[in-house]
Amino acid sequence: MGLILFIVARFLQWLLTPLFYLYAIVRLGSFKKISKYFHDVAFAIDQLGNVMGAPIMNDVLLKKEPVKLFGNPDETISHVTGVNYLAKRLTIFGLALKWILNKIDKNHVEKAANNPQ
Repeated sequence: MGLILFIVARFLQWLLTPLFYLYAIVRLGSFKKISKYFHDVAFAIDQLGNVMGAPIMNDVLLKKEPVKLFGNPDETISHVTGVNYLAKRLTIFGLALKWILNKIDKNHVEKAANNPQ
């Protein structure tokens, strides 16, 4: 049943996403509201990525005995990376991800680690 739900959900997402984005832009109007909308969408995509990538990210980005594992649908990749960075539990690949995220937004993973999800 999980696989069927996944296939249906991905098809509907593919079909409806352009409509959702276009409607939000027209409906919300102001740049501030549109920016907030897309920030929230990005946050949700980040949470999805945390779940979808959990098996490989737990194996590749984290050292043994991490403080927190990837995979919780209520947490972001940045949050889990930040918590493990502060605990010195990131591998070289985890540190590379941390570096990239912090280049995009200064101290991003540290802020995410201290931000309740």
